[in-house]
Amino acid sequence: MVRAESDRGRLDFGYIEGFSNPRRRHSANGYFSPAEYERRHALRNAQDLDCAAA
Repeated sequence: MVRAESDRGRLDFGYIEGFSNPRRRHSANGYFSPAEYERRHALRNAQDLDCAAA
């Protein structure tokens, strides 16, 4: 039973961190780790925004 909102956040964080391994590679994203995929995605979006602003 969750007693306070802070407990809920801590429990949610623990579940997500335990479920999602940021270093495990995934075939769905080109065998990049989730962290590497997100880094590349952010870089690509930044480049797209630079091109759109030009």
